[in-house]
Amino acid sequence: MGRNLEGWNWREALMAAVAVLACAAANSNASADGDADVGQRSVIFAPDAPRPLAPYSHAIRAGRTIYLSGQLGLDPVSNTLVTGGVEKEAEQALKNIGAVLRAAGANYSDVVKVTAIFADLKDFAAVNAIYARYFPQDPPARTGFQAEIPAGALVELEAIAVLPPPTNNTGNGSNAACNTSASIIIPAFLFFLRHASAVHLCIKY
Repeated sequence: MGRNLEGWNWREALMAAVAVLACAAANSNASADGDADVGQRSVIFAPDAPRPLAPYSHAIRAGRTIYLSGQLGLDPVSNTLVTGGVEKEAEQALKNIGAVLRAAGANYSDVVKVTAIFADLKDFAAVNAIYARYFPQDPPARTGFQAEIPAGALVELEAIAVLPPPTNNTGNGSNAACNTSASIIIPAFLFFLRHASAVHLCIKY
């Protein structure tokens, strides 16, 4: 597991100790960076999505979770419902969700839950066919029900997304360095225990 203790000198042992402390600090910083945004709340505004029709935000980000408000099949330019029936409305609602996701730094693959609201459940199959094109693999969890929808819309879709953990190349490098130095941690510690007096004298004089 490590080197022969007799091959150590005080400088090597001291360098090993410094490396151990540096690894501990790097791992602590990486953990702090990964948790820094947990619990923080920020408002997401999507310039490419329709303007909100009431006092609500396009989305709220809390930590790595993004809560999207329901989207109707509104044209983002005119802010009116698209024509062509429930299929066109569903398509536009999904595009609007995509615009909000992009504004939050996410995409469709980050969606973990969708709620679909239908003015009439007979439109379920038609909406489902459009919906499946946006979530072709590992689709998110979903709930659907019938209710009256504002603006006379035929369908409304809301979503929850979770951003992946941030990649920290520096942290990964530190972990690799720590793993490499792990084999010298115990020998270094034992060396200090056996030669503490000699190390003290070397440093002092």
